[in-house]
Amino acid sequence: MTAGMTTLAKKHAQRRADLVDSMARRALTACQQYLITRRKQQTLRQLSDAQLSDIGLTRTQARAHIHNGWFWE
Repeated sequence: MTAGMTTLAKKHAQRRADLVDSMARRALTACQQYLITRRKQQTLRQLSDAQLSDIGLTRTQARAHIHNGWFWE
């Protein structure tokens, strides 16, 4: 009976380790997405009106995208 409990404990420990790994990966992915979006927003802020026009955006549209925030992407 002790061997069976040991096996069960190992399976439980592995599931917990897998869950922690999954949560860490999701957190890392969220941080990476935040940094990518922040970089895009900074780039939009630095573009001139002519450069924005070249990519088909107005200053108002660029501001809307910047203020929309990373959460909604």
